[in-house]
Amino acid sequence: TYLAFAVSFVTLFFNTKSADPFNTPKLVALLIIASLSINYLIKFWQINSVMKPKVDLLFISLLSFFLLSGLISTIFSESLLVSVIGDTQRRNGFLAYFALTLIALTASKLTTFDASKNLFKVSILTGLVFSFYGILQIFGRDFVRWDNPYNAVIATVGNPNFASALMAVFSVLAFSILFVKTFSNAFKTLAIICIVMSVTGIVSSDSRQGLVSLA
Repeated sequence: TYLAFAVSFVTLFFNTKSADPFNTPKLVALLIIASLSINYLIKFWQINSVMKPKVDLLFISLLSFFLLSGLISTIFSESLLVSVIGDTQRRNGFLAYFALTLIALTASKLTTFDASKNLFKVSILTGLVFSFYGILQIFGRDFVRWDNPYNAVIATVGNPNFASALMAVFSVLAFSILFVKTFSNAFKTLAIICIVMSVTGIVSSDSRQGLVSLA
């Protein structure tokens, strides 16, 4: 549940007073969440230090290889600063991948079948807020006056391609919920609303990325 809400916060968070209002604040939030994840991992390994199944060792080995590859690329890059932090309006340098790796490792330790239901719930609620903001932008009702050279549908990520791709992800998750008996009809109704608003946002964004992801 902690990770689900954390991911939701990163998705919806932006800061209009920042020079890069979307990506830099999200990177900072991601690093904070990764720092908290380290605490969870330490506590988990203190309790379960004896249990080391092969699948855990394999997963940690793959993550370590991934980070090592990224670190080598960073060290030998032409611009160390860009490689570590990421370019302007991207912020997807080594720090971001390091944080995501820690979160992935934490998720592999903490996530259970029962907890995954919370992930679906938080995802759909996040999708509703995200797509609703996109709908406001379609009708020119955005409460922020962005200096936006793109299509109006940028939601909380600052780019029509990013926005449409995320709406596609939310649509797929919402669609799958319709076939799960443990979810109430009321929540399934919210899932349908999420799908309708997300698909509307994808079509209005003029982004093929969203349509391909949805398909």
